[in-house]
Amino acid sequence: MLFVFWFTFFFGGCCGRWLEQFFAWFHEWASNAIPGELAKSLFAHGLIGGIGNIIIYLPNLIILFVLLEIIEESGYMARVAIMLAKILRRFGLQTQSIMAILIGFGCSVPGILITRNMKQSRDKIMTMLVVAFTPCSARHPVIVLIAATFFKENAALVVFLTYMISTAIALFMALLAKKLFAKEPSYLPEPVVPHLHFPEIKTVIRHSIIYLGSFLRKVGTVILAGAVIIWFLQSMPPGALKNPEISISAFLGKLIQPIFYPLGFSWREVVALMSGIFAKELIVSSLGTLYFAGENLSAAIMQNLNVSQAVAFLTFATLYVPCIPTLVAIKEESKSWKWVFLAAIISFCVAWFCAFIAYRISILF
Repeated sequence: MLFVFWFTFFFGGCCGRWLEQFFAWFHEWASNAIPGELAKSLFAHGLIGGIGNIIIYLPNLIILFVLLEIIEESGYMARVAIMLAKILRRFGLQTQSIMAILIGFGCSVPGILITRNMKQSRDKIMTMLVVAFTPCSARHPVIVLIAATFFKENAALVVFLTYMISTAIALFMALLAKKLFAKEPSYLPEPVVPHLHFPEIKTVIRHSIIYLGSFLRKVGTVILAGAVIIWFLQSMPPGALKNPEISISAFLGKLIQPIFYPLGFSWREVVALMSGIFAKELIVSSLGTLYFAGENLSAAIMQNLNVSQAVAFLTFATLYVPCIPTLVAIKEESKSWKWVFLAAIISFCVAWFCAFIAYRISILF
């Protein structure tokens, strides 16, 4: 996996820089060509600043999708899951749970849907709660953004450690859930070890295109709508473009900022994180809009966050409340709102606590 992240950074970063240069030119053109302060701000900061700052990570995501698909289609992922089965059963996880978690690295929703075939409610609930902590590909842009901005030389290693630490926290939550559901025996079928084989190129390409299409649809719908909404909240009432502190987004962010004050977040980071509940990609998009970053989000982030705040932000964004589609999937599979609220509350509290620890420790260095 370390090689996967290094490969993603090295080649995806090169293509991403080309896209960044393109959006820099596009931003400059829009700033000069579009008349009217409000229209110019909407196009340059709302659309280009919001959508552009997520599109530049498209090469990273494409490479990540392809490499993960190769690993899965070769049988290696299933083989690793079965090899780890004996160890992970100590955490109360069966083989099907492990597959759900691995798929959850791509998207949490299908990881949740896999639990539909589980015979025991204990296994189903435990798996869903653990998948909620799995860093899906939608969180990947914000992880890459923080790692590449503050840890340039060791960005791939930081991403790898972020995934490993979040996985360790997910396993710890599984251990707690095992104690909670200890009275109901788990159904553990004997796994069959698959053979390794060369993946079919057509299958890899087809599945990667499906992932890519899903991402682009989200960019053109949810993220586009979210970017416009965040821009509107940042630009209203009249005069907020010159003084963002009087904007609606500042008012809403400051209402709940006291909760995040021990983590070192300003109202801008709070608003970006709250927008991520709808879709995690919106975190990066919202930061671009809230910082008026235009084409250079990394520079804007370095002006607004120090390393300790960035580490806390990365930690919280990786672990906190799953997106709404994931919460809906939990409701559909568990048939109870209780588990939806439990997953949301536990993930928020764990994310806050871990971010607080990370913030306080990083201040010492």
